[in-house]
Amino acid sequence: MFRMVKTEIWKLKRYHMIWAGVFLMLLSVLLTLFSTTALDGTVWTFSFFTEQVIKIMLP
Repeated sequence: MFRMVKTEIWKLKRYHMIWAGVFLMLLSVLLTLFSTTALDGTVWTFSFFTEQVIKIMLP
């Protein structure tokens, strides 16, 4: 079992597009976090934050 998991992780290391997608997803969340707190300084909750991410991602 450990050998199979190790092999799958090794295969994932080769797929740079997967890591690029993960990085871009995290970057969009961080950008939303920055832009919502920079607007008026309000403290946000998780539901407010998810709303803002959806608003920014869907024009």
